[in-house]
Amino acid sequence: MRILQTNWQRNILLQTEHERIVHAWHLESRKRIWTMETTFTTSAAINDDASELYVTSRAYYGIAAYRCCDGQELWRRKDLGDRSVKCSRNPKILYSFNPTSCEPLNRLTGKSKSLLRGVHELWESPYQAIRLFEKKSGYQVVRDEDQTVVAKMPRLSFATLDVCFTPSTVLISESREAVRCFDTQCGRQLWRHDPPSDSHYILLAFAPALEKFFGLQWNPRRGGDYELFSFDPVSGRPAHISSVVGDDAVFCLDGTAIVTREGRMISVEDGMKMGRLDFTS
Repeated sequence: MRILQTNWQRNILLQTEHERIVHAWHLESRKRIWTMETTFTTSAAINDDASELYVTSRAYYGIAAYRCCDGQELWRRKDLGDRSVKCSRNPKILYSFNPTSCEPLNRLTGKSKSLLRGVHELWESPYQAIRLFEKKSGYQVVRDEDQTVVAKMPRLSFATLDVCFTPSTVLISESREAVRCFDTQCGRQLWRHDPPSDSHYILLAFAPALEKFFGLQWNPRRGGDYELFSFDPVSGRPAHISSVVGDDAVFCLDGTAIVTREGRMISVEDGMKMGRLDFTS
């Protein structure tokens, strides 16, 4: 079993089994919505109402779109192999990524839109019409309306691990480096938190209802459990909440919970178990 992805609203979870089988779970009800067989899956994305699934495969199979109610393949791009995908806020756009560029696709047809050269990854803010571009030279906050770069931030490491937004800031975590918080209007660093040596935060989330950032800290050299921390959004002051067992997890339910590889749902507020998804059924 492997957790892949949540939808934009973070209330639906995608999970794979034996690389080809994809399950979708409704997290509030703890119920499985559907199960589908696809071509070999290396990355996946789902639209917000769980009606369409997009999967990537190595080499021959490329990227494919499926209708979830009956498993019907809607389109396939065999020329776009060995990529990752994510859904845009815009219901017409699917982002596909290779190591050097982002190629947006039309979700309905699979046809390519204008290539974003040099963009290794991007994240869209759920609060403002802006995107954060990851480039070799650093990060750029780009306004959707006119594609103007409104802020630039330096990078510290070769790899970005995760990004999350508030209405006015963006939090960035990099491999074996600090977590940094920036103003999205000007790029000014507001605070940073340096984890212990050889550790980093592999996942980040902002929970509006709790008005806090949350992060999962992990030491790749030592391995073991993830450590769940909260961060004060103004000062960046961290607070340890609990240990989270497992080597795979995802934030969900608008940042208020975590689902582990074993199907356990954990509250980020106190680290207590909220329930379980029956991944074995």
